[in-house]
Amino acid sequence: HYQHGHTWVPGFADARWAGWFRRLRVVTYHGDDCRTFATAHAFDWPLARFKDRAQDEPVRRRVEKLGELCAAAIVMDVELATYVAPFFERTYVLPIPLHEHRAPARSRRVDDRVRVLHAPSDERVKGTADVRAAAAAAAQREPLDIDVVHGRPHADVLRHLADADVVVDQMHSASASIFALEGMRAGLPVLTHLDRRALAPFHGDMPAVAVTAETLADELVRLARDPVLREELGARGRDYVARVHAATPAARAVLHAYDHARRGPPGVYWGDADGVRPLRGTVLDA
Repeated sequence: HYQHGHTWVPGFADARWAGWFRRLRVVTYHGDDCRTFATAHAFDWPLARFKDRAQDEPVRRRVEKLGELCAAAIVMDVELATYVAPFFERTYVLPIPLHEHRAPARSRRVDDRVRVLHAPSDERVKGTADVRAAAAAAAQREPLDIDVVHGRPHADVLRHLADADVVVDQMHSASASIFALEGMRAGLPVLTHLDRRALAPFHGDMPAVAVTAETLADELVRLARDPVLREELGARGRDYVARVHAATPAARAVLHAYDHARRGPPGVYWGDADGVRPLRGTVLDA
């Protein structure tokens, strides 16, 4: 099972060797390891504006080669499936597994200001300028502080999670990222940009609040004014992650994909801890 569109030996030699011994070969893609300018613009995905056309050929070439060598690709949402499904006999949209590195216990604060956490890996791509502007506008209406954590070790981000009341993930995402899931598991309401076309059936009851740069300030005010709603969304998020993205259910979904990839018919599928099914009614059907 390969990750990030690469095998362990240059030139994919190990994948060829595994084929000689009739071993199942599967590869998981996570984002820019398969995302291309051409397909992102063809489907008008939110991150299309950030893609470089010059990178398309090497990315496409790697995806195409692994499509010839592997029985299946695994991706986290329908957006990523649009990049790899044309090259693989089988594509599985499965819940992204969330690691077991948890935030510390929630800290107790004496002030009544709502603390909003935003932890971008890339401020331009994640829309940090829009997040800062929305938080500043919301702070004119409710007692609210923005905590932006950038360029810090993951352990530091988890410590900031323990002191947060609300998480704002990113403004150009198609589905929920690892940081959004970390926020949900910590019992916090999460606001993020979502493209409903990218969501798989297992995303159905994910309680992330969908926002845009234009609606974010109002949603922050709404949550700042309603601690009961914050608690409700936090509890729903914690339950969702435990059922869908925690290690055990996510691993079961992968095992179902392994079993299906050995003998199942070609196609695009979605899966969870209960099994895999054909993925229908998406942009891939167009």
